[in-house]
Amino acid sequence: MDPLSIAASVVALCTAGDAAYKIASSLYRSSRKVKGAGDDIEIFANDVDNYGVAMGMAYTALEPICMSANRRSRVIGYLIENEGLESLAKQSKWLTEHIKKYNPDIRALRSRSEIIARFKWAFQKKEIDALGLRMESIKSNLQIVMSSVTLEALIEQPPSTAKDRLIELLNRQIRVHVRTIGILQGQLEKHSLHPTLETERPHAVVDLGLSMADNGTVPRSMPSPASSSSSLMSMRHQPNINDQGCPSTRLHYSTTSISTSPSQGFSSTSFERQDLQSIDNGQQSQERHHSTTSKSVLVSTREGLHPQRQISQSVEITRMSQPLDPTSENQPCPTDIEIDITASQHIPSAQGNFISVYENSYLLNLNPSHQFLAESGYIATPIGPVSTTALVDSDFGANLISQSYAVRLGLEIEELDANEQESDGVWIDFGDGQRQRAVGKLCLKWNNGLLPSKVSFSVHCWVCEHNVRNVVFGKPFIEKRNHYWHRGSN
Repeated sequence: MDPLSIAASVVALCTAGDAAYKIASSLYRSSRKVKGAGDDIEIFANDVDNYGVAMGMAYTALEPICMSANRRSRVIGYLIENEGLESLAKQSKWLTEHIKKYNPDIRALRSRSEIIARFKWAFQKKEIDALGLRMESIKSNLQIVMSSVTLEALIEQPPSTAKDRLIELLNRQIRVHVRTIGILQGQLEKHSLHPTLETERPHAVVDLGLSMADNGTVPRSMPSPASSSSSLMSMRHQPNINDQGCPSTRLHYSTTSISTSPSQGFSSTSFERQDLQSIDNGQQSQERHHSTTSKSVLVSTREGLHPQRQISQSVEITRMSQPLDPTSENQPCPTDIEIDITASQHIPSAQGNFISVYENSYLLNLNPSHQFLAESGYIATPIGPVSTTALVDSDFGANLISQSYAVRLGLEIEELDANEQESDGVWIDFGDGQRQRAVGKLCLKWNNGLLPSKVSFSVHCWVCEHNVRNVVFGKPFIEKRNHYWHRGSN
């Protein structure tokens, strides 16, 4: 692939991001003017907005590496040789064009009555949902590329405990996203009116990710469609994804947070060589078991781009688990929070160079035997209702909201009562051997968007120091929701 083609493929990601940004702005305006389907249009606009930001972040991370004459990345070289970047560019172009086709139809709904608008939107809903699946698939492919580039750079660093832990984390991220791609492909085959595009079959990217996670090297042979498909199917049907003796991470759906350093040119957590050594020297070895949920990459709202806030060392985080595989070695596996705390302690000067991108992630280390659903709705805030998507687990005995998300929404967090603070505080049991301490509580107003505003109901949530999922609802929410649904139907 010649340099001009490489540049064209990378620039195509940026072009797709700019186009998606403009389309999302138009969709947001339509959502406020279309009666009967405004809520659904707003959700679609948010998905397109996030997709656009993901494309822009991918361009920011890949452009310096692909265009550099001094830095030769084997990962990028493999993708160029096997047209992996070209395939992603074609996917993003096709997807952006099809998203753009629906914008005039949606704008036309502004002048329609509520009944007609709802009726016309219902005919388009299946295609709109299929576009959402394709957006998620492209973002997962880009996540594999970003994680592989970061993994390649880490492998070249001197040996250290911190390096090994980061490599384990990246390996888990890659396997999770390979499985995500398999799930999304299966849903597209059942869901979409269009046949799956050949460019959507991510053989090169999947083979690259699995080879980097398993061997730490790029594949030696050309990607095989059959082997890639079998890998996707096997990863898709695995209840857990094991990695070097670490407890398994349950995949519920895709998505993510990305940290990039412009000076380094690759994404996810990055450290200088001396920082890794200083972390290693200050690390005290302990016998413990950890289970972590991957931070997915490349999904964000437009307003989520800001320097990552340094986490105080005084924040007490305790999250423990027992290994699911009794034959595996008891190797320590870090949580994302521990890695962030370690980085903030040793790299204060680089703190402003990192960008945190927040979005609803579909990953949470709950009991893997449970069935999960995603439920869209609105949370009342001081500035008005905010659209969000909650993870619903009918077997979970509590409602949770992350502290960072509650702060962003401007919700008032109450301190735990004296009796709740007794006996070492309130602990949330995740159902798979993990526990986490609640740091507060709050009461939010929830409306699913279909009910009249007068039947919005209160949801009592524990506040936890996690950023894996913004909102998780369990049995208490389901019982109250069903009560109001039943009352509304009468």
